Amino acid sequence: MVATMAAEHDHSGIQELLGAYALDALPDDERRLLEAHLATCETCRSELAELRLAVHTLPLSVEERDASPSLRDRLRAAAEADLAQNEAVEPPDTVVPFEPRAERSMPRPPRRNWLPWAAAAIFLLFGLGMLGWNFSLRQSNNQQVIALQAAPGVTGASGELIYLKDEQVIIVKPSNLPALAAGQVYELWLIQGET
Repeated sequence: MVATMAAEHDHSGIQELLGAYALDALPDDERRLLEAHLATCETCRSELAELRLAVHTLPLSVEERDASPSLRDRLRAAAEADLAQNEAVEPPDTVVPFEPRAERSMPRPPRRNWLPWAAAAIFLLFGLGMLGWNFSLRQSNNQQVIALQAAPGVTGASGELIYLKDEQVIIVKPSNLPALAAGQVYELWLIQGET
């Protein structure tokens, strides 16, 4: 009896790790422990498959948004403030006189700090990359999105049907459905031809 309770406790502890494993966020020792358990436990393998499906659909649930209009202004102001701070640093007490070389025809432009501009460029590239990634996920060949229409007499209801080809899964996302009376349920019908 005690051994059965200990096994159930260990099993529930393993199940708590499944979500982090599906997100590839487990340390190596816990990952190895979980993988050894998965080799012998059909229940956990089944639950992990469902969690991985949820992980794959998470990016589809994020609403695409434009960047804040003031983002560019804030980045520029921060870069200019950093540049002004770096130029305000006093020179050292000992100054070595500059002697131009004969082959130099033009003086060098003043040296500027490039770090704020590089940081701004990295943030811009990161934002563009995330936007492109979001767009590619929505346009992926793995999925097909179909707009759903409400039945006659139901106003304001709509939705989407998302078919994930690789997983052979259909996700239905209804919105603005009217409230049901007690004892009523919604039904989803798939009609193909006369069937």
